[in-house]
Amino acid sequence: MDKDYKPVYLQIVEEMKRQMVTGKLSLGDKLPSIRDVALEFKVNPNTVQRSFRELETQELIETKRGIGSYVTQDQNLFTKMREELLQRKLRSFLEDMKELRVDKKELLQRIEEEHYE
Repeated sequence: MDKDYKPVYLQIVEEMKRQMVTGKLSLGDKLPSIRDVALEFKVNPNTVQRSFRELETQELIETKRGIGSYVTQDQNLFTKMREELLQRKLRSFLEDMKELRVDKKELLQRIEEEHYE
């Protein structure tokens, strides 16, 4: 079984968070309509609605009835979300490296060789 499997609505949540962290969506930005997001991801609008509800629960977006949904303006939430995503990605990467039996010395050497900046 694929350990990375996630329901579609959570995949959309993760994508929206990624867009927020990378700056494609900024604090206070209006989100595309549910219909537009459904077309983009080729899913049912109800799936997108569920994603938006999840983002609202996490206080990352706010929906104003009849007007649309907007990214939070709370910088602290953005910072916390970025840190959580960073930690999750880092843990996953390190687990993969352990599975491949890459030791710390080799890992650091390879990172240095890639000239990560």
